[in-house]
Amino acid sequence: MLKLKKVLCGAVAVMIAGMPFFANAEVNMSAAGDDGKIHIYGNLGTNASAEFIVKVLRNQDDKLTAENINRRLVALEQVLSENDGSFTIEVPVSDSVESGTYLIQLTIEKSSSVNKEISFYYLSEAERAEIIKGINAAANADAVRDIVLANTEKLNISLEDLYNSLDMPERVFNRIYKIKDIKAFEKLGEIQQAFMESCALEAMQECNSESEVMSFIASNNSLFKIDLTAAQALNNTNAVGKRLLNKGFSTVSEFQTRFDEVVCTEAFNQGTRSEMKELIDKYAEQINISQKYTSAADKTKNELYKALESQTAFDKYSDITKYVNEWFDLDNGNKNQNTSGGSSSGSMGGGGGKLGTGMTNDNLSDDSKTNQSSSALTPGTKFSDLGDVSWAIEAIEYLANLKIINGVSEDSFEPNRNITREEFVKILVKAFDIKSEGKAVGFIDVLPDSWYAPYVYAAAENNIVNGISEQTFGVGEEITRQDMAVMLCRVLEAVNQNLQETQDVPEFNDKAEFAGYAGESIAMLCKGGIMNGVSETQFDPSGSATRAMAAKVIYLLIAAKN
Repeated sequence: MLKLKKVLCGAVAVMIAGMPFFANAEVNMSAAGDDGKIHIYGNLGTNASAEFIVKVLRNQDDKLTAENINRRLVALEQVLSENDGSFTIEVPVSDSVESGTYLIQLTIEKSSSVNKEISFYYLSEAERAEIIKGINAAANADAVRDIVLANTEKLNISLEDLYNSLDMPERVFNRIYKIKDIKAFEKLGEIQQAFMESCALEAMQECNSESEVMSFIASNNSLFKIDLTAAQALNNTNAVGKRLLNKGFSTVSEFQTRFDEVVCTEAFNQGTRSEMKELIDKYAEQINISQKYTSAADKTKNELYKALESQTAFDKYSDITKYVNEWFDLDNGNKNQNTSGGSSSGSMGGGGGKLGTGMTNDNLSDDSKTNQSSSALTPGTKFSDLGDVSWAIEAIEYLANLKIINGVSEDSFEPNRNITREEFVKILVKAFDIKSEGKAVGFIDVLPDSWYAPYVYAAAENNIVNGISEQTFGVGEEITRQDMAVMLCRVLEAVNQNLQETQDVPEFNDKAEFAGYAGESIAMLCKGGIMNGVSETQFDPSGSATRAMAAKVIYLLIAAKN
C-alpha cells in the first residue's frame, strides 16, 4: 500500500535538496479528475520503492517562486511508491478549484529538478456530468468516438502515442462502446482508463511477433501493471510472447490473469529438474498442489521433478495440477510416463485406426465426399512433433491436408497444447462447411475484425455455440471436454446427421461433475465411439482438450459418414 503524507507548503525548500536522485529513471504519469479528487498514477521507472513529491499547480505563465507558490499550489503530496516503482495517488481538491488546465510535477527523492511534468485538465461537476451522460447515451461506437475526440483535453487523453500508432484505431471506440453497454460509466476517470487500456490492448493485438509483444508489454507496464520479473528470468522469454500473440484480450484484467498463468506454465515447460521444487513452492497456491505431494518422501518428489522436466506443453495452471495428481495415481512402475495428454486411444475414442463407419443420413455434398473420403496424408510425413500422439497422427495429417487445421509452423503442430474455444470452433465450422449470413452476435469479447469472428458468428447462428455467459463467448479460454462434446453434437444437428450406436456408455465415477447441459451429449458421443473417458472410470468433463484431441474427434465424425 502507498504511504501518503500531507506536507506543509513551507517545507518545500527543505524537501527539494539533499538526497540522491535516480538519474536514469524514466517516469510515466497520467491523471484523471473525478468527484473532487485528482487521481494520479504511473511508474517511476526505478524497479524499486522510492519516495517522491507530487505538486498540483495552477497553469499560469509566471515562473514558480517562493512568493507565488501559495497562489499557484493546489495540492502537495509526499509519496512512497510500490516495490516495482508503480504508484496510485488520490489527491482531494477543494470545491473552490475551477475547471481548467493544471500542471502536475513529480520529483523523485528530493531531486533538485522535476523528473516529470504533465498538463491536466480538471473539470467541474457540471462539465463532467455532461460528458459522462453523452458517452453513456451514445447509440454506437461512432458516437462514442465523436464525443471522446472532441473532449481529449478535458478527458486528459493524448492521441500522440498509442492511439495514432494503431492500424485500426476505430476498434478502440468499439471497445469503449461495449464497456459502457455492460456497465454505464459513473466517473470521468473510468472513461479515460477505458480509452487508455483499449489503446494498449489493440496495440498489443497488432504486434507482429512474440518479441514485439514482450517489448510492448514492458514499455507500457504502467497500464498493464504486471510483475515482469518471473518472465524476464525465463530462458526463453519470447515463448511467453508467442502464447500471447494476437490473442485479442477483452480487458486488462483478463490479460493480467492470462499473463501470470502463461509465465507460470512456461517456467515449468522450460524448467530443469533442479528447479521444479522451487517452482512448485512458488506457485503452490495457483496450481493447487496435491496433498500427496506434500506428504511424499524426498525420493518420490525427486522422481516427480524428473517427470516434470520432460513436460513442455503445460498451458494452464490446471494442466500442472492434473499432471501431478495423475502422476501420483499411477502404479509404481509407471510413475514416469507422460500423462498430460491422456491415453493414446482412451481419451478420444476410436483408437488409432483407419476411417470407420457409424454415421447415418449423410447430407454432405458429393464434392465434399470426394474431397474427404480418402485424401489423408501418409502418417508422419508433414509434422515432426507427433511422436507421442501416434493415436492422432492420421487425424491431424488428414485434416491438415484438407486445410481444416494448421500447424504452428511448417513442420510443427504442437499436439499437446490445449486448444481454445475459438480455435476449436474454427476447425468445426471449416470441417463441416457451416454456412452463415455473417451476422454479428452480442458477445463483447468477439471483436468484429478478429480472425475468429466469422467462425464464432457462423457457429452461433447455427446454434452450435453459446457463450460462457449471456454476453461473453470465452475468447482465449481453453475448451473443456464436456463443452467440446456439446458442440460436436450440435454440429450434427446443424448438418442433420445422426450417430449410430456402437458401444455402451461406461460407468464414469465423475458423472456427478457433468454439467446439466452436457450429460446427454457425452452419452451420445460415447455410444457412437467418438469420445471415451480419460480412463475406464473417469471422463474428466472439466479437463482441457489438446489440439491432438480436437483433431481426432472431428476426424472421427467425418469418418463416421463414409
